[in-house]
Amino acid sequence: MLQAIPLYSMGMFLLPKSITTKLNQLLRKFWWGFNEDSSKIQWVPWDQLSLAKEKGGLGFRDIKKYFPTDGFLEAKIGAGPSFVWRSIMARLQTLKPGLMWRVGDGCSIDIWTARWVPSLPYYRVSSSREEDCWCEKVSDLLMPGQRRWNEDMLKEIIRGGEDRLTWRLTNNGLYSVKSEELGENSQKQVEKEMWKRLWSMKVAPAVKHFVWRACKEALPTLANLKIRKVVEESLCPICNLEPETSGHALWGCVAARDVWNQRSVKTQKMSFQHDLILKVWSKLNQKPNTYELEECVVTMRGIWSRRNESMHGKGFKHPNTVVRGAKADILNYKDANSSKKEHKQPTHQATWTWRKPTRGTYKVNWDAALNIEAGKMGLGVLVRDYKGHVIGALRARRPLAGKALEAEAYGSVLAATFCKELGLKQLHLEGDSQLSLGGLLVEDTKMILSSCEASHVNREGNQASHKLAKSALFLEEDVYDIEECHVCIQSTVISELFSA
Repeated sequence: MLQAIPLYSMGMFLLPKSITTKLNQLLRKFWWGFNEDSSKIQWVPWDQLSLAKEKGGLGFRDIKKYFPTDGFLEAKIGAGPSFVWRSIMARLQTLKPGLMWRVGDGCSIDIWTARWVPSLPYYRVSSSREEDCWCEKVSDLLMPGQRRWNEDMLKEIIRGGEDRLTWRLTNNGLYSVKSEELGENSQKQVEKEMWKRLWSMKVAPAVKHFVWRACKEALPTLANLKIRKVVEESLCPICNLEPETSGHALWGCVAARDVWNQRSVKTQKMSFQHDLILKVWSKLNQKPNTYELEECVVTMRGIWSRRNESMHGKGFKHPNTVVRGAKADILNYKDANSSKKEHKQPTHQATWTWRKPTRGTYKVNWDAALNIEAGKMGLGVLVRDYKGHVIGALRARRPLAGKALEAEAYGSVLAATFCKELGLKQLHLEGDSQLSLGGLLVEDTKMILSSCEASHVNREGNQASHKLAKSALFLEEDVYDIEECHVCIQSTVISELFSA
């Protein structure tokens, strides 16, 4: 909204620099977070955030870029300029990257700073000028009194007439809007495709933003924190062998390599190493398999989460656990998104649906999912208040003992224990098992909860806990989400929130 407000005025007038600077400042503070007393670390410069997503930014508008204040080539903006002249000066910044000298007599072209060599990167001479070098203009490189270079390989560049500026992105040397929009060099095009591929991946938005932050060096690795003088040591806390850069933490560390070695053969054989994860990500993007890349980005986030949990004393997950968790997150996200279409389709038959509990009570849904071949059962518990808001969720995996009825019974006990740990009272337990028919619960559940009600609901009204139970089959340890809604049930919870 803040970005849209000034556009109408800026389409006709040049806003003062103080106003555009203040607007950009407000946008930066909103994105990184702040309060009246302090602001958070702004990890990525604003000029990078304001780039389009396919160019490595987040698509924020840089208000000042609508009307920069640089001069027209060597011309100055002057004192008290008109709005028209200011706007002309501003527009020039989009022209400069496309301008290049066409050599005539060479007297107007600086050898070392001008853009005049089409075959070189950035069209400039990249070598530094020696102190005793007397050559300054391109004319100094021509044979005296002759229209030819000192070297035969440059003959094709010689052109008669005066030196003049041309537009390098068209064949005739004349500027066009279309050529400006399409005239990106090959490297920029590769980067554009790389970012475009990231933002189009079918993974959770949080995963995509994590990879973007990592590539922009916006992760609080010890190396980045040392640069900002937050810490004094940057040695990796996991291996204690090298500085903890983004490339080391997510790719090069021996602990990270243990995770990657559990994945595909292609990833295992990739020996490329770099301190910047952006360079590694560029190499990974050369793989044509999109699903492999999706697994890579989710695995990266899993490696980073494991690192954070270890630093906070929560143990260090086995590499297999990280890999399985990544695969489970991908399946859960895709399952959650595929169910959105199902919710949009109107149903004309009468079915039981989830209903909100009465004011002052909490509804507890639970379910069990079985994997008979693997001998496992997944248990899911979801607690919501009278507004339909998630209070807590539990996902747990246990060895399968008995049949489906025993698994449901164990799930009801687990749900009761979870609610007791949360300190909740006035509970309404609801499941799609026969255990909840007629308000009947197993005796262990009654002993755990002093007072509760129970009811039965069809599977259609117990979808959220059922998805939690299916997700739990991939876990190695219990997962508690307090006042958070896991991605695998977000669409279901939202749908039930408005339909209940």
